[in-house]
Amino acid sequence: MSEADEVFAQEVARWRAISWRDLQKDLDDAVAYEIAGSDGVGYQFEVLVLWDDPRARTNLRVSSPATTAGAGACPVCGEPTSSGTR
Repeated sequence: MSEADEVFAQEVARWRAISWRDLQKDLDDAVAYEIAGSDGVGYQFEVLVLWDDPRARTNLRVSSPATTAGAGACPVCGEPTSSGTR
């Protein structure tokens, strides 16, 4: 597993541990920040919290593409990842 994959996996795990109620605080807002990997490379992490079905408003979806800082919008981990239902 590459350093980028490890950083991405750690952040996804951190977001998956957040409660449904707390995730609602970030609903419909993109949350972006940079994380320094142990290799010294900066990784841009962005998360978007959305209703899975906006009409039902019961299940939340957490989506996140990852990019390497300074490399534009170059994906480092393939497809965006979504958490399970909260």
